[in-house]
Amino acid sequence: GIRNPIEYYWTCTPSFPLYIFKKDPKIKLVTYLDGDLYFYSDATTGVDELKNGSMLVAEHKFPKGLEHLSKDSGVFNVAFNVFRNDEVGIKCLKRWRDQCLDWCYWKMEDGKLGDQMYLDEWPKLYKNSLVVSKNIGVDVAPWNVSQYKITKINEDVFINNKKLVCYHFAQFQILGQENFSRVLGFTLSKDVVKYIYEPYEEELKKAMQEKDSFKLSV
Repeated sequence: GIRNPIEYYWTCTPSFPLYIFKKDPKIKLVTYLDGDLYFYSDATTGVDELKNGSMLVAEHKFPKGLEHLSKDSGVFNVAFNVFRNDEVGIKCLKRWRDQCLDWCYWKMEDGKLGDQMYLDEWPKLYKNSLVVSKNIGVDVAPWNVSQYKITKINEDVFINNKKLVCYHFAQFQILGQENFSRVLGFTLSKDVVKYIYEPYEEELKKAMQEKDSFKLSV
């Protein structure tokens, strides 16, 4: 069937790492990142968890009371994923690509949703090669941040006692030069807004100002 732009982007997800590995077989690792991730500390902290594994995935980490969301969204979030250019990594990506080419829609159907719920079977299929991130600072998001204590020490933001690596600004919308819609359906604490959202919004404002200045100077 015809796919809308979002569904097309999801369909392409497993093809990107495969394309990079094909273009340059010397590349050992590819990290897939969602466009709405923002990094607060070194990304290698997350990548290094892979160690000798072939794939790294991050769970949604739904807190108590929201565990049921995994039935509709899957256990894992496609946002911060690492793939190794080895036999298992390539096998996994090719299988996932075939699945997405066959079916990848923004709806629930037969235990599938977009490109994401295909990952639920990876622990069983690749149990000796799959690494599930244990770093709570990786892929913090509106759906899981409520369970953590957010603090800032010097320039570092901490999630409990771990440095925040990256935050997933799902549902975040730019409505105007200084007008943003943060999230729908989830409550954000004052500390989350102060230490995570407001710095991100300041960066967006600067980027938009620079873009406008560039336009005027051209």
